[in-house]
Amino acid sequence: MKKILLFCILFASTLAFSQVTMLTTNTTWSGDVTLDGKVVVNAGVTLTIQQ
Repeated sequence: MKKILLFCILFASTLAFSQVTMLTTNTTWSGDVTLDGKVVVNAGVTLTIQQ
């Protein structure tokens, strides 16, 4: 039981300090893009990356 609790605490703290960008509409990025964290593109959404 203690291992499960520790895992839950560590997982929650990771989520709290991780930056997550959620894309919910079609999006176009261009130029220099620096990713800091996780980028989630929802189903049905298009992310276009131009040079």
